[in-house]
Amino acid sequence: MALLRQYINGKWVKTLNIQAGADEISALKDLSAGIIQEWDSKVQGGKKAELPATLNTRSFRVGSKTNGNYRSCSFKVSHLEPTKQLVDVSNVVIGKFDAHFDSEEKADYCNAGYDKSNK
Repeated sequence: MALLRQYINGKWVKTLNIQAGADEISALKDLSAGIIQEWDSKVQGGKKAELPATLNTRSFRVGSKTNGNYRSCSFKVSHLEPTKQLVDVSNVVIGKFDAHFDSEEKADYCNAGYDKSNK
């Protein structure tokens, strides 16, 4: 299974989740306009849920502070379980997520998006 992302004029226009062989995926990429990125699907998980009237979209900033320097990156969850809080996300992230895109150093903090209270 693969995830194909299609970019046209620098804009992400479509994502396709494909369950097919390498030949079929290659053929589909050849037919598609623009730039096509291919991502491998490593794991699928979660549970079936009804689509809520309003999505509970949340963003988080994770990172580490070493020698007074902060290294961080951010991620967004399209719909966070309404019962989950920042402490639940922190328990999953701290010590497990990378602190920065180009680093193997693990995160030692997790903040809600735009929250600077944990520095």
